[in-house]
Amino acid sequence: MISLWIARPELREVPMTIHCIDRVERIMETGLMIFENLCMRAGTALPPWKLVLHKEGFGSQLPEKAHLLTAANVFNEFFWKDKAPIGERALEVTRTILSYLRENGSLFIMEPGDPRSGAFITALRAGLIAEGATPLGPCPHAYSCPLPGIFRQLIPQDQAPRPSRGDPNVAPSRYHLHPVVMPKKRDKFPWCHFGVDTDLAPAWLRERSEEAGLPKERAVLSYLWAARGIVARPLAAPTPNVHPSEKERRARATHHGILVRVVSEPFPLPDGFTGQYGCSNLGYTLLRRHHEDSPFEPGDLLEVQSAPMQRNDEKSGAVILPT
Repeated sequence: MISLWIARPELREVPMTIHCIDRVERIMETGLMIFENLCMRAGTALPPWKLVLHKEGFGSQLPEKAHLLTAANVFNEFFWKDKAPIGERALEVTRTILSYLRENGSLFIMEPGDPRSGAFITALRAGLIAEGATPLGPCPHAYSCPLPGIFRQLIPQDQAPRPSRGDPNVAPSRYHLHPVVMPKKRDKFPWCHFGVDTDLAPAWLRERSEEAGLPKERAVLSYLWAARGIVARPLAAPTPNVHPSEKERRARATHHGILVRVVSEPFPLPDGFTGQYGCSNLGYTLLRRHHEDSPFEPGDLLEVQSAPMQRNDEKSGAVILPT
């Protein structure tokens, strides 16, 4: 609720009910006190929000379904304690999260930007797609994730339901997403994470952090924004479960813009070019541009009109996309 108040000032006059859940009641009471003090020091009245504190753990029932569920720095505290395969755990968490949401609800999950949390986010994304939700951010598509870290699959291939007869482009099951171009084979793939400079935060918030003895210069995070029902928008193939081949997708990019999420800082390439890695519906993507052009910011969402090159990058295995 503190983050919502800071980031969305236009909502400060909108009546809403916010259910806060934690196993430690004192933490929530302290947060409520900080929130009220924050409003007072900012010289504003308390918003018309009904704040309900629940001393419960994840999986407990709520009195009503939510339009929006948020969780920041939560799942890294317990997700990895279970010894079950990561895919099984992700499906269990997915189903619990969706049980909290209304039919057209959405969710925002944020975790630290370390490799383990990145793998959890990718596994959760796969689980949400399997259960009928659509990733909206940072993902520009709903195919397999080309930045999965140590995550590989929700369930083993031999445990998936047999594919139905018909169109060979239909994915074999909802548990195995359509493949994309991956980085060159390695034990641990890159994971989706972003660094954010704290100078993007309001000056007064940076001052509060310094007063508290917790100054920050940069935050590194992995996140997932997803929705189901009418809130979601299609980001994969136009027809559900029908997936064009990589060759077809490359051809389409010649005539239509392709969405790419920038996921790295710029780095030099041979022959006077600069590169940045990204994620697109083609998979792991290398954005290539002249060194005199300004670089993109990690996290930028681009619509690139140029067609991908016919060869992939020799070093990384990424699709090369001139910009």
